[in-house]
Amino acid sequence: MTLSDLLMLLRARKGGIFYSDVAEAIGIPTLHLVRAERTYTVPNLSPDEINRLAEYFGVPVDDLRRAQRQPRSELTTYLGTREKEAAPVQLRLAGETRVSGQVAWRDRHAVALRQPDDSVIVVYRSSIESWGEDAAG
Repeated sequence: MTLSDLLMLLRARKGGIFYSDVAEAIGIPTLHLVRAERTYTVPNLSPDEINRLAEYFGVPVDDLRRAQRQPRSELTTYLGTREKEAAPVQLRLAGETRVSGQVAWRDRHAVALRQPDDSVIVVYRSSIESWGEDAAG
């Protein structure tokens, strides 16, 4: 999971708390937090800011550091490649749920997976922890 997606998920778990509330609580500029969550590259947060975010959200700092090293483009590339190949994707979501299916559509926020019975499951990108071989196990 990318840091941008993890921050979005953590804010949602706190009831959709506003950026400004998080930023004020941990002492960073609101715009800095907004950019960290909305960026499509590796967010530029300092180690101290990562530590404060981990403490605020009550998650291990290593989870945030690992997510910070995960570029969003890797998931986009995986989904795009599998879509072009008409091959199913494997996703592991937050909470250890695993889903698979062929990409019916995707955008920067979600992906729809067509199931064998022709139904569709929509998965928000912010809930995807791993994909491909990492998600299959």
